Amino acid sequence: MLMCIASLTALTACSEDDTIGGGNASIIGKWKCTVDNYNDNGNDFGHDSFVGNTWEFKDGGVLKMGDEMTTYTIDGNDIVIAGGMEYGTVAKLTSSTLILDLTINATHPGRPYPTDHLEFAKQ
Repeated sequence: MLMCIASLTALTACSEDDTIGGGNASIIGKWKCTVDNYNDNGNDFGHDSFVGNTWEFKDGGVLKMGDEMTTYTIDGNDIVIAGGMEYGTVAKLTSSTLILDLTINATHPGRPYPTDHLEFAKQ
């Protein structure tokens, strides 16, 4: 009986909210930014909030950010945008939610790179 309960727990422990990378959810599609927590760590690096902007991840590694086009690659939970200008992790990916934790590859000698925590809702 204990084995049956353990089996049921194992089957119900994973939900859509736990899906990242190889699950049923796909990053392909349009995502509207709902949260943008930017941290410049004291750097003089300008930033406009992405809240309200739509990012469209397309097949073939093409990313449309508003009117701009760039590239992206994903390897497991690691994501690289614009050839390494931004890089980080896909912290959460479900059919309705995408969360990216990114580092902005900006040169500021002796200071940490700025980071950006972005949350998106599927369009």
